[in-house]
Amino acid sequence: MKTLNQKEMIQRYFDDGFRPIPIHHPTQGCHCLRKESEERCDREEDERNQCLGKVPKYKDWADRDFSIDDFEDPFNVALAMGKQPNGLWIMAIDIDGELPWWWFDELPKTLHSITGCGDHFIFSVPPDSPLGNWTDVFHTRSKLTGYRLDHKGAIDIRYCRGAIVAPPSLHKWGTRYRWKEWRIPAELP
Repeated sequence: MKTLNQKEMIQRYFDDGFRPIPIHHPTQGCHCLRKESEERCDREEDERNQCLGKVPKYKDWADRDFSIDDFEDPFNVALAMGKQPNGLWIMAIDIDGELPWWWFDELPKTLHSITGCGDHFIFSVPPDSPLGNWTDVFHTRSKLTGYRLDHKGAIDIRYCRGAIVAPPSLHKWGTRYRWKEWRIPAELP
């Protein structure tokens, strides 16, 4: 896929039937820290720093339809999971860190992005699949030390009312999310 600027990529998401949502740019900080925000959260500072560049600009993002005009500079973009405008139902496997790739050898090639610290694999699923949003599926994270000693990564599942940060968003560490494999999402076996 040719390199597209942010607005062109967001338009491509709309054209291909996805649900892009505007999220805060990492230079804007967490929405919890914004002075004009009436919605203050009770997260600890280190938790707020984890969400830099990942927080939706609108609290009602899961129930709202956006247009290209809702994306104002600077911005990042996320893709909402679940039912898409084109009728496809999608979910994402969000891998942070280093996990043994043989865990995923049986999965078909699918829409795949490189993130600031891992990968996103997007799959189609049957409508109304009984999936949820799961953080740290295999309990490999430790709040105190990061990953547990016997693991170097973690897996999250994103589905209905969940979202993933999408290319060409800027990660808080300064790298850009990018597509490794642009294709129609394969069906999850």
